[in-house]
Amino acid sequence: MPVGTMSTDTPMQQQLTLLVVAPNQDILNLVTAVLTTEDNRIMVADSAEEGFALALEEQPDVILATCGLEEVGTNLCMQVRQEQRTAQIPVVVLTTSSKQKAFAKYFANGCDQIVPVPFKCEILYAAIMNACKRNHQDIESKIHVLFRSGQADFVDSARLNQLLSNEEVICFRRNGGLA
Repeated sequence: MPVGTMSTDTPMQQQLTLLVVAPNQDILNLVTAVLTTEDNRIMVADSAEEGFALALEEQPDVILATCGLEEVGTNLCMQVRQEQRTAQIPVVVLTTSSKQKAFAKYFANGCDQIVPVPFKCEILYAAIMNACKRNHQDIESKIHVLFRSGQADFVDSARLNQLLSNEEVICFRRNGGLA
């Protein structure tokens, strides 16, 4: 049974940097072939550890994980969500599991979208674009802050109030203005 169905009917709508984490070389080759366009930049990793390290270094728009073993995929999602520098990166998981328990575990550990294998390319494209759109909306609703440590991040208003009361923030930007 084919893993994916090739189609050019639904191209990616925007230029993306994608990190594909897949220990299986055949799956890796298929997914990169499906997603490679003139505009997209594809990075590949053959293990969750390598994928997480690349995510830290390169800050991709989306992480596409085809980790095979459920524990590997959930651990990758959990690592990405727990690290401040990668927490906002959407994670899309390709899985052969059809068990609701597996899906729940992925979502509980920070997965944004799940694409069951075998998949149609249109479904994969839609999952990636939805994850990007949701991530962009989340960031737009947050406030960009500059910490005394020199780091910058996006926070919600409740967290901003806490940071301001602790005098951890030098300045912040909301609705285009600085404060």
